[in-house]
Amino acid sequence: MIQYALECIGFQLLFLIIYDFFLKRETFFQWNRVYLIGTYILSMVLPWIKIEALKTNVPKAVVVYPEYLWNTNATEVVLTAPVAESFELPWKSVVLFGGMALALMIFLYKLYQIQQLKQKGEVRYLPHFTRVIIQNSEVAFSFFKSIFLGDKVISKEHESIIQHELVHIKQGHSYDLVFFELLRIANWFNPLVYIYQNRISELHEFIADAQVAKTHKKEQYQLLLSQVFQTQHISFINPFFKTSLIKKRIVMLQKSKSKKIFQLKYLVLVPLVLGMLIYTSAAPESSLDAIDIVQDEDDAALIKKIQAEIDQEVFEFGSVITAYTNYYMMTKKSELDSIMTKEHFFKSELYSKIYYDSLIEKMKEAGEKVENLIVKTIAPSTQRYNEYIKYRQAFLILDDNLKISISAYSHDVILMESENDYPEKYTLVKVKDVKDLTGDEIREFNGIIDDISKNHKLESIVLTDGVYSFNIYQKKFVRVEEYEVKEVQETITRNGNTITYRVVDVQNMTTEEKSKQQELLDEILNSDTYDTLVITDGKMKTIIGGKTVPNDEVVVSEIEGMIDVPFSVIDEVPVFPGCENASDKRACFQESIYKHISKNFRYPQEAQDKGIQGKVNLMFVIDERGNIGNLKMRGPSEILEKEAARIISLLPKMTAGKQRGKNVRVPFSIPITFKMESKLQVIDEKIVLDDKLGIPFSTVEEAPIYPGCENASDKRACFQESIYKHISKNFRYPQEAQDLGIQGKVNTMFVIGKDGVINDIRLRGPSKLLEEETKRILLLLPNMKPGIQRGKEVNVPFSVPVTFKLQSEKELDLIPESLISNYPNESIAIDKLNTLLKERGRLLKTSKPSNSIIQNLDNEINALRTVIGNSIAESKN
Repeated sequence: MIQYALECIGFQLLFLIIYDFFLKRETFFQWNRVYLIGTYILSMVLPWIKIEALKTNVPKAVVVYPEYLWNTNATEVVLTAPVAESFELPWKSVVLFGGMALALMIFLYKLYQIQQLKQKGEVRYLPHFTRVIIQNSEVAFSFFKSIFLGDKVISKEHESIIQHELVHIKQGHSYDLVFFELLRIANWFNPLVYIYQNRISELHEFIADAQVAKTHKKEQYQLLLSQVFQTQHISFINPFFKTSLIKKRIVMLQKSKSKKIFQLKYLVLVPLVLGMLIYTSAAPESSLDAIDIVQDEDDAALIKKIQAEIDQEVFEFGSVITAYTNYYMMTKKSELDSIMTKEHFFKSELYSKIYYDSLIEKMKEAGEKVENLIVKTIAPSTQRYNEYIKYRQAFLILDDNLKISISAYSHDVILMESENDYPEKYTLVKVKDVKDLTGDEIREFNGIIDDISKNHKLESIVLTDGVYSFNIYQKKFVRVEEYEVKEVQETITRNGNTITYRVVDVQNMTTEEKSKQQELLDEILNSDTYDTLVITDGKMKTIIGGKTVPNDEVVVSEIEGMIDVPFSVIDEVPVFPGCENASDKRACFQESIYKHISKNFRYPQEAQDKGIQGKVNLMFVIDERGNIGNLKMRGPSEILEKEAARIISLLPKMTAGKQRGKNVRVPFSIPITFKMESKLQVIDEKIVLDDKLGIPFSTVEEAPIYPGCENASDKRACFQESIYKHISKNFRYPQEAQDLGIQGKVNTMFVIGKDGVINDIRLRGPSKLLEEETKRILLLLPNMKPGIQRGKEVNVPFSVPVTFKLQSEKELDLIPESLISNYPNESIAIDKLNTLLKERGRLLKTSKPSNSIIQNLDNEINALRTVIGNSIAESKN
């Protein structure tokens, strides 16, 4: 709300600057009237307008503290909600509504003043207006269809005044002034609304003067204006005599009529409004976009690596279509109920891009349209991978029967964040719970999707339960059989240390092919570059270790399937010694790898001396015999890479992995992180401090001093005790969190700066409601004496966990009606939460809390509590 108010004020300021500098002195009075009213309304509407074509992402800056700084201080603060709390209204709301109430009272008082004048005056109803004569007064003003005149004005020349006020009445100027008066009530804190009202009142007088001057002599009218009369100080009336306006009105009457060409000045609004639209359409990146997943390699390097793999596979299979189909069949099963790794995603996208690029070329040659294929040819990126994760997570939420229907009718599904994301044409389907549809809901959905598919309707289905909304839309298909890609013409490729030779049939090679095979083996034996020959026909392949083969003999090491099978999708994972009888051999394998690394890990002394640390990303292959090989590494230093290689070299032989009953090669990747124990780096025997993060509270030489701890014998302990007392003293359990049953630990981190001021507060908690309350408490901390390291003032990060705990079983109570009335936008979600709580209570009558169904229900309840709590916290801000 504050952001919206600031944007409105900013836009109004720009509009007023344009008016005062370019338009105010022109005689286009009616145009200016429309400008003032229109731009104020526009300033309130523009912040809500988001034009898709103008949208840009504004990245959020993210600064993350290292994990070792969190929870370094032993004791946590446990805060329990009181049984009952007194009603409390946030001070911001008190100020806002208090100001509005005061402005409303002033407005009503002004209306009362006008009513009193009318009651005390002599009222006469005339054809076009009502005249009110005020005794012993010199007032002259109009309000709607009433003209108020003092008896002293009546005794003089007053026809011009009446003509002037009639212009106000006929043109409805009172409506303009009352409009701004009402805005003053709602926006009493906005100084520009008063300026707008002043400008429109001034403009009304110019309009009326110009109209009257057409029928009355200017000289006489100006003489009348030069007199100073008494008037009522009421902001929404049209006073004839207002001392501050007399001079301006005389000047404007004498001013020549503006040339029509100057009306082009109003065109300055076009670029101004366009700029505002660009600003309002720019949106901060969502959390999925702003927080990048930790990557081993950047996009370009990863694409280059995977492209080489695909080129090799295309060569071995003989064509893009065969390689693509094989890859698709191998990975299809793993994609249905899981989320691909980034490398897997990039490979899938690159395969699609290569395949569809080929199709597009063929379609263009055949004169076919290719618009529907454009999306398939976009190169993969980290941003697209993040979007993929978001959509896959959404898909996994859905009811299993619904997934079957969506797949059966060749539809895709994406999660929508708000109604702004709804497609242009759609059929709305409302259900109670998207995670668990009833039989009737499934049948209704199937009927709708069947009708759309059979009748080829170009529309989507929007499925919603009030908490989640999904867009279910038709996939785009292209007949690919007509555009078969040409087979690869090359028969020999060289990649790394391997030569690949493609033949017609590996098991029935011709004499010519065998002769060529021998030539290639001779080349390998005499080469320092190559040591392996792969012979393939696109279905099977033979691997020959050339360096170990005599010249007169060819040894076929093994015939195997074409593709290394990823650890995450293989039917039977490799078995680490000792995991033979484990129920989950995949988990046992990974755990054993971690134990092996921990057991054999040694931080190289040379790396410690040089302050070298970081992550070494490893990939190795468990081959068909269970041996470890083909180790690849990437790290910050060769020293760390050598240590990582030493650890992997100590791995024992394993039982090979199997795919479809056959032993296969299984690549496995794991990162090893080398991390110094201290953040102090010793370089050339000088200690270099990390000035940005500061020195941890537990290690700083002189801890910051909390006010009152100056004479304490143990200032560090006094500091901690004072922090805990401060938190307990200022604690207020948010009522909304109590109503929702939200509790848990909020881990906090803040810095006592070099100036002793608390800054850079970071929070991790189960709900924004609890985080906001914790932040409020920390902001009340007093200034302190800063910490000292080697005689210099330094930043000192300090962490303290604050636990919010509800009394008794309050977290299981139903959500009270008061919360729904205070936050009507959350009513659907709160109703759903109450339904889940009732169901939990019913199940507890016959089952224990440890029951798996109840535990799953608890997880869903807690997740929904967090969603509602975060939404309420955002609305309060």
